[in-house]
Amino acid sequence: MEKDRARLLSLALLVPLLMLCGCADVSRLNIDFASKEARNAQLQKELDKSVGDFVVAPYLQLGYGTDTRCSDSLDLLWFTRRAQAGEYKILVKTSKDADYRVCEPIRRREIKMPGTAEAFYKFAGTMTGLVPGESFDYRLVTMPGNKIVFAASGIARKAADQKARIAIFGDCGANTPGQRKVALQCDRAKPDFVIIPGDVVYRWGLISEYLTKFFPIYNAKGLQSVELLRRIPFVAALGNHDIAKSDTGINIDRYPDALGFFLFIDQPLNGFAVDQPGTNTYKGLDGKTYTRDFSNKPFMLGEPSKVDLVQRALGDAFPKMSNFSFDYANAHFTVLDGNEYMLWNTPALKRWLEADLDRSRADKSIVWRFVVMHQPAFTIDAPHAIEDQTRLILDVVQAKGVDVIFAGHSHCYERTRPIVFNPLKGQKAFAMSWDKKVTGRFDIDNDYDGIKKTRPRGIIHIVTGGGGAPLYPKGAYFPDKSSDYMLHYDSSKHSFTSLDLDGTRATITQIDEDGKTMDRFVVSK
Repeated sequence: MEKDRARLLSLALLVPLLMLCGCADVSRLNIDFASKEARNAQLQKELDKSVGDFVVAPYLQLGYGTDTRCSDSLDLLWFTRRAQAGEYKILVKTSKDADYRVCEPIRRREIKMPGTAEAFYKFAGTMTGLVPGESFDYRLVTMPGNKIVFAASGIARKAADQKARIAIFGDCGANTPGQRKVALQCDRAKPDFVIIPGDVVYRWGLISEYLTKFFPIYNAKGLQSVELLRRIPFVAALGNHDIAKSDTGINIDRYPDALGFFLFIDQPLNGFAVDQPGTNTYKGLDGKTYTRDFSNKPFMLGEPSKVDLVQRALGDAFPKMSNFSFDYANAHFTVLDGNEYMLWNTPALKRWLEADLDRSRADKSIVWRFVVMHQPAFTIDAPHAIEDQTRLILDVVQAKGVDVIFAGHSHCYERTRPIVFNPLKGQKAFAMSWDKKVTGRFDIDNDYDGIKKTRPRGIIHIVTGGGGAPLYPKGAYFPDKSSDYMLHYDSSKHSFTSLDLDGTRATITQIDEDGKTMDRFVVSK
């Protein structure tokens, strides 16, 4: 009963706390309750703004390829109002090339969303033969005449024997001053690639929101913009705002240009088979036993012809791209969907996760294993401290040697002490209650300090959700009686995480929007 009262108190305090921290300022995120007609009009307005050849100028991505190690290729994506695949050519020049060479073929997909007046087009091409870790030049030209319509330089993926710097920040695309400041500081840090642990744009993950709150900040020239995306790839986990904050399916009738995540981000399609339903059994407050079915995948609702239109626009990415893995330098990254329709103690899902991590353990070039997901297993912020569902993976990732878990969702910076979290005595596995609580036993490494003692006993959990959306205060409710597992909490400024990999040494630094260090620690092996 005490826990129930504490949760009710937390919820009662939540609204005024969010208002104080600016989260109730709907205008900063988007029009919350705009009609579908207004959303259609907004997308059409943004499409009509496109000048020259591009709706979205070219930018780099990992691509759909399932080879997690491939370090000599990157995909180039761009979006136009015209269907002219045969007229485009990608030219690439590396340190090994005497002159520019053509990369073919170029892939094209028509994007026709419900309610828009006309289609636009997604183009992609794979640039191969890149030299790991080196800069390369690329051009996009139109034929006939070899007219250069875009030119930039990129950085190829690092090989296992090379140092790497990865920038990580979530909950970013809100078109706020904080988002732009973090983008500028991130650009100055010169990362090799960027990871976004969910909630890429606010408020509903709409295509129009990507065109107003994402690409103008990360893929544009200007005093308050950076050209990061045309130089390095971004990788992202799926957040709750990326799927219109829905646990019952994405309503295409209400959000006709939803699911921009699956359109604008191309990531490996090497996840598990999406048709893996699960059932959770739990006891309610009345003491009775209930069951709840989980789909273990995002899905679309709405008028069938509209759903079909969106599915064809997104292709194979939806919904398979929700879970995947890749290697970069000497690290393996497993990116997971932590939304409410996922039940991570479903046997098939756990087998996929175990197999993925086992493959990384069999690869002698892999030193580090990281998990990225939106919803953190441990947080003490005001809105999300009572959400524990991602703790369901901890028995697997602990057994398979994961070093750090990076999350977002909570708009702050948090670092735990190294934690080993096990089921309660008498339980063989974790169980989730009706209110998403997952209880267990804490074994906390209080000796690790990240300075002199740098070999942790347990997983360090990082929340880096200060990428741009309004910041959250610390919550009044602590989810477990042992709350000393949280070593750092800071929501004073927007910030990002810099992960530096150098052999068996990883240095993690939290940098605020003004370029100042909020936290720094070392993990070694």
